[in-house]
Amino acid sequence: MQSYTKTYLTAYGLRDVSECFCDMCGDMGTSIHHIDNKGSGSSKYKDFLENLICVCLSCHTKAHNSGEFNRLCKIKILEKVLDKVKNEDKF
Repeated sequence: MQSYTKTYLTAYGLRDVSECFCDMCGDMGTSIHHIDNKGSGSSKYKDFLENLICVCLSCHTKAHNSGEFNRLCKIKILEKVLDKVKNEDKF
């Protein structure tokens, strides 16, 4: 399992990607997407929760092909992280 996938799953109490739903459309999630891509150097500094989103195949394709959709992903995950912090009163 990739370290960034483990970061996402652990934060939300999931064991596997098969347990998560797409944060954008609600369908079954298929992968954890880097909103700001890691680039060709595969920088691990982008493996933080606010940069990771569970997406289905369709939304993953949209995120790679549309800067606007990817910006919406960033807003959605920032809202999700904020809700997590508010609900847990810690992180």
